Amino acid sequence: MAKYYAVRRGRKPGIYRTWDQAKAQVQGYSQAEFKSFTDPDQAQAFMAGGSNRLGSSPGNEEADKGQEMTVYVDGSYDAQSGYYGYGGVVFFQGQKQIYKGSQNKPGLQDMRNVAGEIIGAMQAVKLAKQAGAKSLAIYYDYQGISKWTLEEWQAKNPYTQAYRDYMQAASQDLAISFHKVQAHTGDQYNEEADRLAKLAIRQALKN
Repeated sequence: MAKYYAVRRGRKPGIYRTWDQAKAQVQGYSQAEFKSFTDPDQAQAFMAGGSNRLGSSPGNEEADKGQEMTVYVDGSYDAQSGYYGYGGVVFFQGQKQIYKGSQNKPGLQDMRNVAGEIIGAMQAVKLAKQAGAKSLAIYYDYQGISKWTLEEWQAKNPYTQAYRDYMQAASQDLAISFHKVQAHTGDQYNEEADRLAKLAIRQALKN
């Protein structure tokens, strides 16, 4: 089945016929936004929506923003117990919600806090799809969140490979953009996500 890769934010926005061509436009590009389609008309509509969103039509911009979910994600790890945790702060249609969780699965434990980071990002995608969001802006402090997805880093183990594949598949139905924030520099919602990840571990250890 033919695919059309629409790059709405990248070095050279446009519609590309192969992932390699599209990847060249988004790899290493801050706040890249792209999505794949099987219908060229849908790809064109996505590109047109991007123009509205950037301000050519204020009315459409507000409508498009109403369909974007913003999530701050973070992960944590407790070396003594082997538990890793994740936390997320979600904004969608004027409402705020949070999520958190903790696990200690063998293999993933070896990735320490990174395990929480990638699970937290995948959870953000799940929430966006459940809510019917058209786009998802992920704010993160660990570089692998974007770099594995965009193949700027090689996914060398089954867990990072599964994360990369999941995020790339999700981009077929959801426009995902990545926004790097500096860890522990006072970003309110990044710090809240960090606290949630740590809280999830503490709660797991009490059970």
